[in-house]
Amino acid sequence: MSISIHPDPEARGGGFGFIAVPEGQLPEGPVPVAIMETYGHRWLAPSEAAGEAIGIGDANWQQERFDFGPYPLHRHEGCDWVRVGPEIVNKLEEYTPLRLHVGPVVQDITWPDDVPPRAGAAALGGVRSTAAAAPGPAPTPLRAIRNEDPPATDGAPPEAPKPEADPAPELPEVDPAPTGRRRLVVLALLAALVLAGSVAALLWLPEESDEAASPAPAFLSPDAPASQEACTRAALMASGDFAAQAEAARACGDSLSPDTLLSLIEDAAAREDATALLLFGMLYDAGWQDAAIEDRIGLSFGDDPAQAAEYYARAVAAGSPAAPDRLAAVCAVLARGATTLQEAAHDDYCN
Repeated sequence: MSISIHPDPEARGGGFGFIAVPEGQLPEGPVPVAIMETYGHRWLAPSEAAGEAIGIGDANWQQERFDFGPYPLHRHEGCDWVRVGPEIVNKLEEYTPLRLHVGPVVQDITWPDDVPPRAGAAALGGVRSTAAAAPGPAPTPLRAIRNEDPPATDGAPPEAPKPEADPAPELPEVDPAPTGRRRLVVLALLAALVLAGSVAALLWLPEESDEAASPAPAFLSPDAPASQEACTRAALMASGDFAAQAEAARACGDSLSPDTLLSLIEDAAAREDATALLLFGMLYDAGWQDAAIEDRIGLSFGDDPAQAAEYYARAVAAGSPAAPDRLAAVCAVLARGATTLQEAAHDDYCN
């Protein structure tokens, strides 16, 4: 039995797949995945974006080897299953000949055509409504779009009937440059308008105007989001540990890009930071939502209780006080699941 690649049936938007390796060939624990294109002997490298925000196509191939992951290992039904995401799926075209390195296992394989990529624009951020567009002109006829010639007619085309128009009214001749008396009338009208405006302004002034306070600009309001300078990756990293970074990120709102926040969470999760692992689990957990992060910043993943259980279990091990309750709630969901991945996740993280 050899390595095989399968789509993730729960990822309806695409972008995720499973690498199945015969059981017993991979060591315990997470495993790295490296991919080489066999024609040019170049290695697939990560994109600048992260997670589901990665664009489709334009794979990054380089001479040096790069290991993705490491990815969790699920043992089920005689196979070791490794779930990979858009960082790999979005960059590989169907039928590309590859040399796949999954931990110590190496095999030449052709990338299948049934593992679809995931569109980044649809994956990140909440749904935002837009104003209805104003009605435009009638659509161009299909014949005009295709640049087809109109049907032939005998002789010259008939002239369109001309509508009977009312005779134009006679207008008095106007001197383009008013002179003499007309110029005086214009100046008098302008002076009257200026005087009327001054009187109106005086009438609308408050009676006591020693120090009339103007409302603070929106960007100085205490309820306004943090500035762009305070919401850069460098500024957030300087705010302290990840717990402090997360609080500062929530204050940024839409001034912070989802990719920047995701990179901070990934860096902290790689260090087994309990707060970052708990937050990662929340992003995969439909039963828990952080409005500041998911709605305002726009960082949100699809519902994936198996992934949520993995991160909650790691957060429990890292000492998060809130993680046990969240893990118990997700395990209750997995106990009712019917897919192979959910059964494997329940066995790995809920027993």
